[in-house]
Amino acid sequence: MTNALNPQASVFRAVAVGYQSAKAAVNMYTVQLAKEMTRDGLPITVNAIDPGMVATEFGGADPKQVAKMGAKPVDEGVARTVELATS
Repeated sequence: MTNALNPQASVFRAVAVGYQSAKAAVNMYTVQLAKEMTRDGLPITVNAIDPGMVATEFGGADPKQVAKMGAKPVDEGVARTVELATS
């Protein structure tokens, strides 16, 4: 969110209001759900995972071009997701 306000950042001109708003809502929902599980004494861990930029076709991107911009390979991007889902 800090970079979204920084005119020097690569994401400053990115405008995807629906996507960005949904991401913010999911983050807060994750926090509230985790608090609810704790409050109710349920042994359930709630995770939200941000793999960062991954070289995929998400949003119509060219994976090779995104990789040149520093995106991680898919296997590296999904590693933390798999780790948390199987813990």
